[in-house]
This record gives sequence, structure tokens and C-alpha cells, in this order.
Amino acid sequence: MDGEFIRMINKEMRLRMRKQYIKIAKKILINEGAKAVTARRLGKEMDYSYATVYNYFDSIENLLWHVAISFGDDYIKQFQDYNSDKDYNVEDLVTLFMRYIEYHFKNPNIFKFYLNPMQSKPSNEIINSIKAIEVNEIVLKVITSIMHENEPSNKSKMMTHIITSSVYGMLTLHFGNIMVLTQDQIRELVKQEILFILEEYKQ
Repeated sequence: MDGEFIRMINKEMRLRMRKQYIKIAKKILINEGAKAVTARRLGKEMDYSYATVYNYFDSIENLLWHVAISFGDDYIKQFQDYNSDKDYNVEDLVTLFMRYIEYHFKNPNIFKFYLNPMQSKPSNEIINSIKAIEVNEIVLKVITSIMHENEPSNKSKMMTHIITSSVYGMLTLHFGNIMVLTQDQIRELVKQEILFILEEYKQ
């Protein structure tokens, strides 16, 4: 019984340390980018030896995969109120995309993190844990409602693909310093594009 109790305590302590490393890594990544997440930096922030992180994660990339899971959890919360089966309108669709781009305007290093995939493949643990950021599914649900369809049509699926790809592309160009547009210009362009595409496909 004593041995079982000790194992339980050790497991809880290990889980607590892993969560703390993930929390610190997220903070560093958000403020400074993924390249700043190093064993030495983590050791300094945690006040441990730089090598201690490897007692809890196989590698820094393994830690970053867990950070990706945590970002996914945070990200999904942005769209929780789109889980209902209410009737959506164009304003709801615009609001959805405004949240999407505002999240990344406030957290540019998160978007850049996802733009530069890690070299290592995720472990089975990561694959089983990670939550897909299915923005496309949410957008399709809203557009299907706007089009008054019971089931998504090919037209709604095409609109979803065009709008989401365009917005993602604009953000990619913006954060890659390829397209010189202000954040306000991107907001306005996204609104105009949504309205234009919906109007064109409704005809």
C-alpha cells in the first residue's frame, strides 16, 4: 500500500512538473517565438538544471508538441458559442473571422509557430491527445445555416474553402512580411471578401 501511494505521489509530481514546463514554454513562445524555447532558457525560468527538462520530455520538440496541444485547447475556446444549432447570419460569419484574425494579431508568434512545422513526427501520445482546430467545420456550419440548407451543399463547401483559404493566406503573407497591409486593412478586406463571396454564390 505504501509503495502504491508513493507511486501515485510521484506520478502527480511528474504531471505537475510537465504542466509547469508547458506553461513556461508557452509563455516564452508567445513573447519571443519558438526558437527561444531552449533547454537552458527553460532551466533558467524553472530554476533547475537545463537538463532537467529531459526527465519529463524526450526532447524540446516533444515539449513543443505538447505546447501545440495546449494552444489548440485555448484556440477552441474562441469558438465555443458556435456549437449551438441556432440559425446563423452573415454577421455571425464576419464575427467568427474577426475573432480568428484578432487572436493571431494578438498572438503573432503562435501563428508563426504553426507556419513552421517541427522536424520530428509526433508520438502516438501526441496524436491521441491533440485536438484538431477544425475552423473549417465551424465555418461550414455557419454558411450552411446562412444558405438555409439542411445539409452542406457543394456550393457551401466551396464557399468555406475559398473564404478560409483566403483569410489564412492573408495572415500568412502578413506575418511573413510579404504583403504590406495594416491590421485594419486586413480586417476590412476580410469583411468585404466574405460579403462579396456570399453575394456571388447566393445568385
